[in-house]
Amino acid sequence: MEALAADLRRIARRDNQRAAQMMADYLSLMEETRDTGLHAMRVLTECLRGGPKAVERMYEEEARNLSRDLPGDLAEMRVSNRSSDPRGR
Repeated sequence: MEALAADLRRIARRDNQRAAQMMADYLSLMEETRDTGLHAMRVLTECLRGGPKAVERMYEEEARNLSRDLPGDLAEMRVSNRSSDPRGR
């Protein structure tokens, strides 16, 4: 972590945009790592509680939720993108 901070400070002196992007990438990777770990814990917990069938049910439930929620989520994203376009597109 100290090495990353030192690199970011050094890079920021020359190219603050690049340093900011590097930090954003690092934070994104940390979030993905956390989310993957949480998912692994859920799978392991379900497996311990009910074996492979419980894990299968968990994934089936997630698929149903995704199928139910995805159309609305996509519509919301389209509306958000339109409102942020200064040209009104």
